[in-house]
Amino acid sequence: MSNSFFAFKQFTVHQDRCAMKVTTDACLFGAATARFLKAKNPKKILDIGTGTGLLSLMLAQTTQANIHAVEIEPNAAAQAEENCKNSNWRERITVYHNSIQAFAASKSGIYDVIISNPPFFSNQLISSIQHKNLAKHQMNLHLSVLYELAHSMLHTEGILAILLPYDRAMESIHTAAENKLYLLHQINCKQSDRHHYFRVIQFFSTFATQHTNEEITIKINNQYTPHFSSLLAPYYLYL
Repeated sequence: MSNSFFAFKQFTVHQDRCAMKVTTDACLFGAATARFLKAKNPKKILDIGTGTGLLSLMLAQTTQANIHAVEIEPNAAAQAEENCKNSNWRERITVYHNSIQAFAASKSGIYDVIISNPPFFSNQLISSIQHKNLAKHQMNLHLSVLYELAHSMLHTEGILAILLPYDRAMESIHTAAENKLYLLHQINCKQSDRHHYFRVIQFFSTFATQHTNEEITIKINNQYTPHFSSLLAPYYLYL
């Protein structure tokens, strides 16, 4: 059974009402994105499918940006709002209970950064529990829709950051290019040195350029690697 909360160094994420809990790969995604944005000084960030609010909180800790966090599932949206209001950055994070399609139609904002940990599974068994379906499956947000909306809401020098299963990496690159978003940097993630890649973190821009690649292994011999530890040290309590 998952813990009802996850305590970080500077904030706490309660998650008892969210279908998608705090995961190691989501934490890695947030930390890697914070590092990637370090020299970019974003002023305005959009978090699509915020869930518990984890990514918004991680980026609020490491940037001075104002953050809009959008979540379609009502219980998750309410919990994300509570988590953000209980943080040190409550004045800079606003949670919206809405679909990203409706949010995009109602707002005219342009963002320096858009971050998303979207529904992972496109053709797998659907759960009888609706809020889990919304969190895990592409029922309301296909990659093509996400990338089209992201392109329309990004600044001309903006960045889209996304976390996906590794086997969807090439699909993501092709779908992004169809929507005039181009790969800047890709991080291939392994759970351990004995595993194959299981997640990919991708950063896209609105202009084509030569992209770079990186590999991160989370654990070797059941211990966090120095690479992983250096990324998560600002957040994890015991690093």
